[in-house]
Amino acid sequence: MATTKPTDDILWAESAGGTDVLDPSAKRANGWVENDPLPYNNLNYLLRAGGRYSDFSAKAFGANNGQLTLEAQHGYIELTADPANLGAGAFHTYTHVATGISVSSKFRGDFVQTDEGVILGNDDAAAGVVINLTNNVKGLAHVRLEVNAGGTGWDTTVLSSFNVSSASASAGTGLVTVLFGDVTNITVLFAQITPLFLRDSLSAVIPRMIAPQVQTASNSGIVFSAQAFDGTTLTNLISAYPAGGTIGHRIEFMVLAQ
Repeated sequence: MATTKPTDDILWAESAGGTDVLDPSAKRANGWVENDPLPYNNLNYLLRAGGRYSDFSAKAFGANNGQLTLEAQHGYIELTADPANLGAGAFHTYTHVATGISVSSKFRGDFVQTDEGVILGNDDAAAGVVINLTNNVKGLAHVRLEVNAGGTGWDTTVLSSFNVSSASASAGTGLVTVLFGDVTNITVLFAQITPLFLRDSLSAVIPRMIAPQVQTASNSGIVFSAQAFDGTTLTNLISAYPAGGTIGHRIEFMVLAQ
């Protein structure tokens, strides 16, 4: 194998026209035999065809052969499983085969795109964990609820998020809704809500224990209620607490949807 990319001109007869280039189709099966003449236009065709294909292949490489390293001195990429259909096997498998001793491999790129999923752990389907659009994290959000200026409801703000567009709270129904953003082709399986302390500005309101209860979780968002427990009574924080409440009372939630 050459250490540098050849620079020889491999194209031939690219400017020829008319009958100067002719496919020797009649000779293709058996080729020329002894004492057969080799017509110039047939030779032009064969040289041009070979030059074009070689030029096409050469463009797969950069300035030198090291820019395409599917096969190297101490390792190469091999198709090690080639099932014809799903019944014959779980995956087509491409494997890094090391010719050295205890050589690991890695794939590096700006983005990795997969149509099905990513396997974590052993590459055996029975042993590895497949992460796909169904079972991965769909949305994360840090949501703040704060009693509004009238003390009758809640202002709702998404402080930080992944795949979450906005949030709202309805004192009339005692529910909080966290709306998702781009959730194309996913299915939300469940939601987890983690509350932080009920506060008056920066001071914790004691004693109060906040217990969230998920109502629904779907591709469009999460709806949940927040129950406040003072050691004796469990009340709906969203609908009951703001009435006559103090401006600045607030509660923050961490929302995870999977």
